[in-house]
Amino acid sequence: MTDMPVQGLPHDSEAEWAILALTLTDPQRLEELVSRLDEDAFYEPIHREIFRVFKKIHENKQSLSLPRIKEYLSREGKYTQEIEEILLNMSVRYTLADVPMLWDGYLDIVVEKAMLRRIAHAGRSLIELAKQYDNMPDRTMKKIIDEAERKLFEHLGDRELGSAVHIMDAVHEFVSYVERFDSDEHAHSLVIPTEIPELDDILNGGLGRSDLIIVAARPSVGKTALALHIALTIARHYGVLFFSLEMPAVQIAARAISNVGGFNAMAVMRRGFRSDDEARRLGIALSQLEKLEFYIDDTSALTVFDIKSRARKLNTKLPDDKKLGLVVVDYLQLIKGTKGNRSNRVQEIGQMTMELKQLARELDIPVIVVSQLSREVEKRQDKRPMLSDLRESGSIEQDADVVILLYREDYYERDEEMAHSSVSDISLDIAKNRHGRTGEIKLKFDRNAMHFYTIEAHTPGR
Repeated sequence: MTDMPVQGLPHDSEAEWAILALTLTDPQRLEELVSRLDEDAFYEPIHREIFRVFKKIHENKQSLSLPRIKEYLSREGKYTQEIEEILLNMSVRYTLADVPMLWDGYLDIVVEKAMLRRIAHAGRSLIELAKQYDNMPDRTMKKIIDEAERKLFEHLGDRELGSAVHIMDAVHEFVSYVERFDSDEHAHSLVIPTEIPELDDILNGGLGRSDLIIVAARPSVGKTALALHIALTIARHYGVLFFSLEMPAVQIAARAISNVGGFNAMAVMRRGFRSDDEARRLGIALSQLEKLEFYIDDTSALTVFDIKSRARKLNTKLPDDKKLGLVVVDYLQLIKGTKGNRSNRVQEIGQMTMELKQLARELDIPVIVVSQLSREVEKRQDKRPMLSDLRESGSIEQDADVVILLYREDYYERDEEMAHSSVSDISLDIAKNRHGRTGEIKLKFDRNAMHFYTIEAHTPGR
């Protein structure tokens, strides 16, 4: 990195340089960079110039690369030896593995320093205003306070101070949502149906966009199966990204084949075909699955920032009519902490759920997070789970928009009749619902086919 003399207002040249270098290393970050920063966020003129070119490339929907940057700067007669050296240093400083770990920290520093400079500029303006007070005609303290407030807003802007809207602006937005149900624009409604009628009913239509949904149960009850069932349904209309931190992708694929084909594909994977019907069902499943924009990431030990980065990256690559409609994380307790210190796991889990909620809001899609329940359930006579059974539960309850707790009676009462049946009665307790009522629904769960049914719709031997 070239040494660049700086002075005066708050700034961090290293952070400015680093955030540009990280973007050059991972060009998928460009959209987030230009949405969070403007040219004034960069104190160094040369950094400001490089960012300006980044922004132009983004506006023209072109890929970010060294040749592209050189093309833009050369066209304007601004490609100098100094810029070339800086860009070359930026392009080799980091690897893709560095980006998730460093991105948020450097970005926050640049944002904070830019804010401090705006505050400083506002302060200078207010000092000048105070000096002019005696020479102002019709001066009153109220007028100078109004003028001071105007100057403060002028320097800090709406992005930092927020903005109020008249209630009728919000009302018109509400009406526009409702009108979509009577038009052909229903594709971007406020909810995405799971097509499990009882669940959609209690959730007022389906999974809410920008919602964080927790699906929790004890091991082997069916939480991954439920998340996958919903994911496969949504994948018929949208892109889906399924993070499997526990099982390899092939096992998730086998479960997906079971769900779509209606047979035990996991058994077939272990012992081969035993009937022509299994082969036929596999063919049906493959023909349906190949039409889906369904992606599985089975990388273990991902951080929450890795998850956010990979979701953003995939979303930019998907076709416009199949952008991400759902992200699934299976499961929360396997997400790697970023600090390497597990002494306060509750606080660490809290940071993770907050970041995943932010991802849901950023992409405007539901994010389903599978979670374990604590062993406290096993110590009670009544084994039905409660919100307090969520492991490291405080922040999970706080950040989640919906919490679904799964319970199967046959999980604990293993009588002979139940042991010979692949179909279980399963209860979904919607223990938290920020947008409506809570309550319990009962379904049938075919453990061989990894499929959920309404009780009325289930027919044995599907």
